[in-house]
Amino acid sequence: MPGAAGSRDELRIVQVCRTGWPHVGGMESAVGGLASALLSRGHRVRVVTLDRTLTDGRPLPEGRWRGVPYVRLRRRGPRRYPFASGLTRQLLGADIVHVHGLDGLADLAVATRLVHRARVGVSTHGGFFHTRRTPRLKEVWLRTVTRHTLQRADAVWFTSAGDEERLRAAAISGTVIENGVDVDRFADLARRPRTGRWLVLGWIAVHKGLDDLIDALAIVARKDPQPFTVDVVGRADSGRAMEDLQVRIAAWGLQDRLHFHGEVDHAALRWLLGRAELALFPSRYEGFGLAVVEVMAAGVPVVVNAIPAFERLVRPDVEGYRVDFGDPATAAERLVALRQRDHAPVAAAAREKAERYRWGAKVLEWETAYRALLSGTG
Repeated sequence: MPGAAGSRDELRIVQVCRTGWPHVGGMESAVGGLASALLSRGHRVRVVTLDRTLTDGRPLPEGRWRGVPYVRLRRRGPRRYPFASGLTRQLLGADIVHVHGLDGLADLAVATRLVHRARVGVSTHGGFFHTRRTPRLKEVWLRTVTRHTLQRADAVWFTSAGDEERLRAAAISGTVIENGVDVDRFADLARRPRTGRWLVLGWIAVHKGLDDLIDALAIVARKDPQPFTVDVVGRADSGRAMEDLQVRIAAWGLQDRLHFHGEVDHAALRWLLGRAELALFPSRYEGFGLAVVEVMAAGVPVVVNAIPAFERLVRPDVEGYRVDFGDPATAAERLVALRQRDHAPVAAAAREKAERYRWGAKVLEWETAYRALLSGTG
């Protein structure tokens, strides 16, 4: 992206993230949506990512998505904390480098600012705190390497209030700018919800809290004679994660109640959303909650866990329902009670709330942040 910008208002922006199109996930959707929205505003944008997925090592192709070029770099370093060969070269000539996630890519982009001379902002996207693995090591890393990187970055953008709370405790300052969402993705959905048909949407991983949900559903099955079916959509983080869940399901005798669909195409997901009475999000930790907003925009009432990332997204009993899935007995009681409610007012309020995250408005917020960064006021 060398050379002068084409006009005074045009910015040269490089978005950096671990993976992106055609890989599907919250961060990937946010990066793709932002890049596309910036392109439509007349900016010069490209996305620089790794050449393979982090989970199973599948190769990712170079190409364009919604007109935005994707450049793939060879992955280096640990799978969960990657670096990239040739990253600094890809940042030359940019006005703004926007790094998504806290990993080696952020460390490298910030450390080489004197070489590429772009302003570097980092969006947190939940950091690396979503699992219980090696908590002491993570805390040490946060207060040394990560803090050093973020204190030297030109801007830190917390993706959620939960990220802000976690990182400010480590003396890291910044501002909250939440993700935008493609709210039109399911906006025209024809809904024919069926009582007792529930949907879980997202990765199958430890931090998604599916084990807590299964424990709650076991209590629901014992207490409430009405049948229910739970459709689980999403790829497993690992074979072990799926095996552990299947063992738990069998122990509770819920094999006929939960159906795992894996990744599904857009048409199949629309079909499942159209028939879902409720969408359940038992996550223990989230950087934002993009899938929650997408489901709200589709008019499906959401039941979210009581975690900081969801507090700004869902006002309890107004735009959705909040449940403490960490307490299976209480969660089960709440789920049984929700079966008796008219969800239409909540679904309508949820659609209205989701509009706040439309990219047409969010891209203006990002433009303001970028220009403040360039002027030295952000």
